[in-house]
Amino acid sequence: MRIFLTGGTGFIGSSIMRALCHAGHSVTMLVRRDVPRELPEGVVTCLGNFTDPYTWVHELRDHDVVINAVGIIRERDGASFKSVHRDAPIVLFTAAEKAGVQQIIQISAMGADDQAITEYQRSKKEADDMLQTIKVPSLVLRPSIVYGPGCESMELFTSLAAMPVIGLPFAGKTRLQPVHIDDFTAMVVEGVEQKVTGVVDIDGLQVVTLAEILRNQARWLSRKSLCILPVPYIVIRLVAAFTDICRNRGPISSGELHMLRQENFREGQQCTEAFSVACQDLATVYPTSGASCSQRLWYPLRLYAPAMRWSLVFIWAYTAIVSMVGWQESIALLTPTGLTESLLQPVLFATCGVEIILAFCIACAWKPRFLAAIQFLLILSFTSILTACSAELWLHPFGPLSKNIPLLVLIAVWMQVETIWKR
Repeated sequence: MRIFLTGGTGFIGSSIMRALCHAGHSVTMLVRRDVPRELPEGVVTCLGNFTDPYTWVHELRDHDVVINAVGIIRERDGASFKSVHRDAPIVLFTAAEKAGVQQIIQISAMGADDQAITEYQRSKKEADDMLQTIKVPSLVLRPSIVYGPGCESMELFTSLAAMPVIGLPFAGKTRLQPVHIDDFTAMVVEGVEQKVTGVVDIDGLQVVTLAEILRNQARWLSRKSLCILPVPYIVIRLVAAFTDICRNRGPISSGELHMLRQENFREGQQCTEAFSVACQDLATVYPTSGASCSQRLWYPLRLYAPAMRWSLVFIWAYTAIVSMVGWQESIALLTPTGLTESLLQPVLFATCGVEIILAFCIACAWKPRFLAAIQFLLILSFTSILTACSAELWLHPFGPLSKNIPLLVLIAVWMQVETIWKR
């Protein structure tokens, strides 16, 4: 069959694409830009912006099935829940009906039902409801958490499990019903080939708590125990409110907190009635031991990356502000460099300006390698000049120059972690 797939570059979408190709189907994948990696045989790309249907709607002709796997967990500039989960899918479904496709499959989410309480869930539900009104046979899949290699949620859980102490809302007792990506994609392929229709909640083999998942990941990392501390609900509410104010740049938003409180599971396995796929046990997929040395090193570093970034932001911004506020003392420190009095003040404020710009760029995580090189250049320049003019600073009990050595190490580690994380 010829299948038109949206969201094919994401975790779920890319797995669906590979499963469909393995089953012998041809896939046209909507992408915003050229895909750098090599695609499986039988896959062609269509350039377009999902939220701008006029860039891709004409490509639906001559396809048998349309699968929508686009989804965002947080709104960002130019991508709201309304535009991504509701408006664009509705245009997609309408155009697919006009193009004469035989089936539409919508990847929704568990909780996108009559009890939906967040904008994320409601926007998904509105598209799901519209799909039920058209004449094309349709299948709506509403999975719980989907996990597997490359799953961002499980990567985060493993990083949390590497921490010495974890603070969790509701003491980690939130219940989940995770389903493995291989099981989920097998259901999608079966839905395509067997023309399955309806609305199906996709749930895993077992109901587990968030704390149980974290403890399992901790054992995989060869940790003997995991200390989980309950975080008061009022504290989490304040953190969520702060995240909302900062336009979703924070650990948890109000919508995510509501969904965490609502839990994400169903009694029994509805998917076994609609599909012949036997779901895998979480413990068999993620064994209780076996993480390599590099994995045990990477996962805690991955979570420390934001702390390293904001530490560097603080150092450069604080240094610049203190130097400008106490500029007379700062000029006195620069006097031994041999600069003329007319140059001392401009050089000081120009350096402070560079440090402020540098702090801003680090906060935005813009080009880590380039920013690391600039920081190395500045620190080594400052250290060399002060060493030449005031070598006795190396013997100062507060270590104004010797502290630059661990700072350079911190910058090098931050650069490596940030670069890998951004890939």
